Amino acid sequence: MKKLEKFLPLIDIIAAFLGILAIVFCSLAGVIVEGSLFGVSFKGSYTEFQLMFGKGSELDVSAGLVIAFVLLILGILVMGFIAFEQFTKKKLDKNISMLLGCLGFLFFLVAGIMLFCTFPMCNITADENTKVGAGVIIPGIAAVFAALLSLPNALKPFVK
Repeated sequence: MKKLEKFLPLIDIIAAFLGILAIVFCSLAGVIVEGSLFGVSFKGSYTEFQLMFGKGSELDVSAGLVIAFVLLILGILVMGFIAFEQFTKKKLDKNISMLLGCLGFLFFLVAGIMLFCTFPMCNITADENTKVGAGVIIPGIAAVFAALLSLPNALKPFVK
């Protein structure tokens, strides 16, 4: 564990960076709609941000995706705080460090799962005309990896 403690600030920064990447990749096409109507084919897409915050009269605000967005921001702040405290060589109490590590893990994990559940949260039915885009998959994967990288801080008091 002593060898891992040298790299904990770097691991925390990478976790926060993955959280930031998850937010950035929400601007990719998340839901792709294709089809044809009266012989004319059409193709459109919605980003995760459009699904979160709505798009005019086409889409309503999705409370679940907004909560996932807030959880991502909270996870970034928690992991950034832990990394800052470790870089400044201020020793956090083991219980506080464990609590913050657990919170970062839970924030990122729940946000990642909620991002994977975009279709049910937006009442979109998956059929042959609707496809999942990179704007749903990549942010979810980045959030889950950020959760996994925040585990060492949560488990630090238990490992000697």
